[in-house]
Amino acid sequence: MRILPRQFRRHRPSCRRGRRGFPLLSVPLIGALLLAASVALAGRVAVERRVTVSFAKSDKSKLSGRVASYNETSFELVKADSEHVEVKWSELDASNLSLVRSALITAKPDAQAWLNLGRELRRLPGGEKLAEKAFDNAYRDPKLKSAVDAARKEPIKPLGEAAEQDPAGPWKLLNADEQAKALQELETFAADTKKAMNLELSRQETDYFLIYSDLKSTEAKKSAELLDRMYLKLAELFATGKGVNIWRGKALVFVFKESKDYKRFQGLMHKTDPGGAFGMCHNFPNGEVHIAFYRQPDEKAFTHVLVHESVHGFLHRFRTPASVPSWINEGLAETVAMELVPRHFSPDDDLAATKAAAKTGVESHGTSLGGMFDAKPIDDWQYPVAQSITEFLIRRNRRGYVSFIVAIKDGMSWPDALSEKLKADRAALVKGFGDDWLKVKGLKP
Repeated sequence: MRILPRQFRRHRPSCRRGRRGFPLLSVPLIGALLLAASVALAGRVAVERRVTVSFAKSDKSKLSGRVASYNETSFELVKADSEHVEVKWSELDASNLSLVRSALITAKPDAQAWLNLGRELRRLPGGEKLAEKAFDNAYRDPKLKSAVDAARKEPIKPLGEAAEQDPAGPWKLLNADEQAKALQELETFAADTKKAMNLELSRQETDYFLIYSDLKSTEAKKSAELLDRMYLKLAELFATGKGVNIWRGKALVFVFKESKDYKRFQGLMHKTDPGGAFGMCHNFPNGEVHIAFYRQPDEKAFTHVLVHESVHGFLHRFRTPASVPSWINEGLAETVAMELVPRHFSPDDDLAATKAAAKTGVESHGTSLGGMFDAKPIDDWQYPVAQSITEFLIRRNRRGYVSFIVAIKDGMSWPDALSEKLKADRAALVKGFGDDWLKVKGLKP
């Protein structure tokens, strides 16, 4: 018996929502995000003001020197003999983490940094009193008082707890033998599908996808080429490594000529009712990804769904099994799909149409996002809202947005990732999005 997917995400077709797709950026989004990813993941922040520290690591070894640079995982220490040492933040206990980070924050005062430090210290043994001192410093900023009050009431969740509860941990990159075995399992599933459906499906294989389809060979080939282009874009965006295959085997894709066969496939092979969805991505706990579509008459609508659902599959296999909240997942999938499969010639017209659809949606729901942040999954009318808020975040801080996604996949809650990587809380996000982007005053979550 095959394991049913832990979750699946269905793409609400744009025609069902009564709107057409449109690209969001005047400058290509993918190129801009690639630059942001390379800086956010590989770059370090140089320490301009001299910060000297003396501390002990968790192994009791003592170090002292000048902090030259840092990033989210480590800092660079220059010792008295000019030796450069990289120290991971995870190598410090609560007392020494507070010592080093406090020195850096004091050198460049930042109330949000005090709040973030307080949250981290609360999760370390013996860190609660030190966390309170950090929170007191953050509380001096009137804008952060509500966020500090909320952080002080949050349940204490020790670092590493999520990883211990999730036996899968980070996704493992398979070696050649394991990939061959995984690929054979996918081909067995495809053979079972053809037998159960009594339908002839031709096979196409690319570097990253295994595709079965009853389309004409020329159409199937075009779909395969588009999917490979999408994979390469996302692989660059999230810095997974040139030529690295993150899939378990490959992503298994079914493309049907008729909607009735697509629906029959979903019912027979995945025990799922696809409703009015043009395509669906099934993500399995063991790491497999199955994606299925049917060929719509509108070429751009069809290719849009291919990209959209494949983005979901990629996000599932990116770094860890940690799930990405629906509004973030759908917002990014729509944004990337619209970038690769544009609808109109004028980006300004497209941007205006996106905002108009989002604005109409929130105003028709009581000047509210309609609980979108907590929806599983988001509703049809919330798709343009999620797409617009993705664009808003990217334009405000492209570098931070990439780090935001990475942090969520590494186990951080999205509110904490928002605070850590984009320097905002939920209330500030809603207000900024409403006031500055949609021009809707008093927007509620």
